[in-house]
Amino acid sequence: MTVQAAQPDAGSATKLALPASMSIREAVNTRELILAALQESGAILLDLPEDAQVDLSFIQIIEASRRHALSQGGSVALAQPARGSLLSTLERAGLLTEMAAEDQLFWLHRKEAA
Repeated sequence: MTVQAAQPDAGSATKLALPASMSIREAVNTRELILAALQESGAILLDLPEDAQVDLSFIQIIEASRRHALSQGGSVALAQPARGSLLSTLERAGLLTEMAAEDQLFWLHRKEAA
């Protein structure tokens, strides 16, 4: 994983490039990297590779990170809408059903129900 300055359209967020594999095996490392980036800048933009392989543990880490950032006045965002393995994992977990507007905006970059 690498941390770099975000593109100008991402505002003052720090861009965190994540690896292609984000499963339970990498959960502790992923969590620590996200928390360190949040502590450093308060706002992070997560950049997932197009071929990223994720499981439910990654989604749990992201949801916990979103809540933590919000409680600290920070933010977490995805650089791109969920796609590939991330989208299918959200679907298999039943998280796309009756998704709240704020979650649609976060995960799918949609402002209104599809």
